[in-house]
Amino acid sequence: MSTTDGTALTRPSTRRCFQFSLSALLVAVSVLALTFAWLKHPINQTRKEIEIASRIEQLGGSVTWGGLAQRRGKKGRSYIGAIDLNGTKVTDDDLAEIGSLPELTHLSLNNTQISSAGLAHLAGLQQIKQLDLTGTPVTNEGLRQLARLSTLEVLKLERSQITNDGLPHIAGLVSLWMLHIDHTAITDDGLVHLAKLHHLRTLGLAGTQVTDEGLRHLHGLKHLELLFLDGTAVTEEGAAEINRVLPNHPAIR
Repeated sequence: MSTTDGTALTRPSTRRCFQFSLSALLVAVSVLALTFAWLKHPINQTRKEIEIASRIEQLGGSVTWGGLAQRRGKKGRSYIGAIDLNGTKVTDDDLAEIGSLPELTHLSLNNTQISSAGLAHLAGLQQIKQLDLTGTPVTNEGLRQLARLSTLEVLKLERSQITNDGLPHIAGLVSLWMLHIDHTAITDDGLVHLAKLHHLRTLGLAGTQVTDEGLRHLHGLKHLELLFLDGTAVTEEGAAEINRVLPNHPAIR
């Protein structure tokens, strides 16, 4: 019942107003907490990548940053897009840190002593496009680790320790358009597995033990444009045959 001064009417109204204000405050606090959590992760990730970049520079390597400066930052921040550690003393422990870089697309490790076991740390590189392992002691076990890098487009393994037995591991990397396995122990038998890489445009076999017979396994590579055969047992007739059979008539070097 109302009173002459309206007290009985204003108390419930005040209570409802207070409840509404409290609910609004809780919503606002929740939104702020979520916003802070959303912002905190990229800030922490950027800080971590700065530390990794510093370590790479200490080793004598270099990094290329992507992101806001190039107006292409997918995560709204700067990030390490490429790493060059050629000829440095990079270790497997360093690879563990590098493997935490979600936007890394290019990694060059040629003429280093990283191991096949160390390559397991790179399994989380979901954006990796190019990997250079030229002149490293990487073996078939290393190729098994690389099998998970489904985004790879360029892979260089010249002067590594791989053999025919390792090639099935990379036969599933169907995005590859460039593969260099020059100066390795690869023979004709290994080329059977390369026949599955239908997007190959450049293939390096220089200094391997392949012959005319082995090249016939490559007749299905319709996009092949460049083939390195220097220092192999392939004859002029064998080179002419694959050049004639393939639609792009690949240049032979």
